[in-house]
Amino acid sequence: MTTTGWSESINAYIKRFIGSRTTLKDFVKQVDIAIDDIEQNQSSDTMLDTYRSSSLRTLSPLENQAHNALTPYSFKMFQEEFAMATQYSIPQEHERTFFVQHYKEASSQKHKVNWDGKFATCSCKQFEFSGILCRHVLSVFLHKDCYEIPQMYLPMKWHRQAMQMDNTPHVEEQVLEDRDLLLDDNTMTSQDDCINCPPI
Repeated sequence: MTTTGWSESINAYIKRFIGSRTTLKDFVKQVDIAIDDIEQNQSSDTMLDTYRSSSLRTLSPLENQAHNALTPYSFKMFQEEFAMATQYSIPQEHERTFFVQHYKEASSQKHKVNWDGKFATCSCKQFEFSGILCRHVLSVFLHKDCYEIPQMYLPMKWHRQAMQMDNTPHVEEQVLEDRDLLLDDNTMTSQDDCINCPPI
């Protein structure tokens, strides 16, 4: 999404829960409700994905790994790229450099992929832009019999378990330490003056 589109999307979502006359106290409560709403939607998506028929198109270990690691939305994007990867050939190969081209269109643009068995880069820069591996890198993986996507190419922002990982105690400990420092200061003398940490 463009920056403008992203901002408008966030604004539209926030306006469902707060207005221009919302007090700070109500704002905190409404943020809690908004977070609950997001979590319920994610739980619903996960449940539907789990109980629907399998969405795997192939028996490839790469697709299976992506299915287990990525969110439903990012997996669909990966799956589209993976499906297209089978339509690309590698007419030129020099050690760790591969030139990838659509099999039917001989005059189509060639993409340069560097792959040393650990790190991959492509001239299309899709991974750098969206965080999803492009069809060109995936076609090189298939060509070189790579059966596992390196973890660095499954970024945490697209991970299915990123929202389920329990990192909150560390954050909460830091917030409590910060609060204690503030309470020690003369500017805050009572518990009523601070906002408590939300429940985990």
